[in-house]
Amino acid sequence: MRLAGLILCLNEEIHLNRCLSNWSKLLDAIYFVDSFSKDSSIRIAQRYNCIILEHKFKSYSKQFNWALSKIKEQDRDWVIKIDCDEIPDSYTMENLRMFLANANESIKGIELNRSIYFLNSRISHGGLFPQKNLRIFKYGYAYAEDKYMDEHILVEGNTTTFPGHIYDICQKGLDFWLEKHLIYAQRKAADICNRRFNRRDATSRLNLKVYMETKIYNNIPSIWLGPALYFVYRYFLRLGFLDGEVGFLYHFLHALWYRLLVNFYVKHPEMNKMMEGSVEIIG
Repeated sequence: MRLAGLILCLNEEIHLNRCLSNWSKLLDAIYFVDSFSKDSSIRIAQRYNCIILEHKFKSYSKQFNWALSKIKEQDRDWVIKIDCDEIPDSYTMENLRMFLANANESIKGIELNRSIYFLNSRISHGGLFPQKNLRIFKYGYAYAEDKYMDEHILVEGNTTTFPGHIYDICQKGLDFWLEKHLIYAQRKAADICNRRFNRRDATSRLNLKVYMETKIYNNIPSIWLGPALYFVYRYFLRLGFLDGEVGFLYHFLHALWYRLLVNFYVKHPEMNKMMEGSVEIIG
């Protein structure tokens, strides 16, 4: 059984030694797909004997699906999707390979628990964490859905959950987080507009969360009411206040500020031009 890691990268030198030093102990091969980083990312990946590919970034799903097609035949048993700022817990390191070796033949995808650290504090409440993310799959049975934001890995076959955790611990600071979510808000708005006007395929897995967001939340006419209600739900009803001062900042920014930005971009005339194809969303 071969287990290959798939990592998409752009200027992640701050995270790569920590990421690769952990995952390289577990994986048989690491496919490192770089979007022409300007820092030392590629040099770090070379030190860990990664299989390095370079490809222009258009969207995460397109980059991911392109990278999948480059995995060599001898590494095509199981694949795990890894972000540069993520590390596995000790349980995953010790038990994942045995779990995969004993998995039922009908299982084609496996979920992992994912926890986020914000400003070096773990976010444990708000109804989000730990998230169950489908990250591991048998090669040939999975692909990323065609969306700009919040794309899922779709699996043709049965799935199960592995009880290990991955920890998302970003070391780039608050300024980077804010800048990143400005871009994320544009991408999220692009998907909403594309779905609303049928400009491209933006299908998602059919589940309650997707239904609530696409059929109810995105159709609230007020630009602020949806984000305000979502913040109240996460911070008070789902006990986000138990995450302390850093948790308040996270839930405020992620549930209220970010969602307000998304609504603004959906309604803003400049965004409509982007939806018509006059502006390419990249990076």
